[in-house]
Amino acid sequence: MVLKPVVEVYVALDAIDLRWGFDRLAGVVTERLGRGARSGALFVFFGRRRTALKVLFFDGTGMCIV
Repeated sequence: MVLKPVVEVYVALDAIDLRWGFDRLAGVVTERLGRGARSGALFVFFGRRRTALKVLFFDGTGMCIV
């Protein structure tokens, strides 16, 4: 995967349940930010204890979670 030279990164301040998948995380992005999850930005979510995280992004072919 190659990132664009300029990439927007959004970091969620509220913790999420790290069991959430693509659809639920994309819904949070749409609901709280009013942005499309397929915008090319990186969306960072932390778990309750802030010891783990998930990054949601669109790589041009589909949604990815790292």
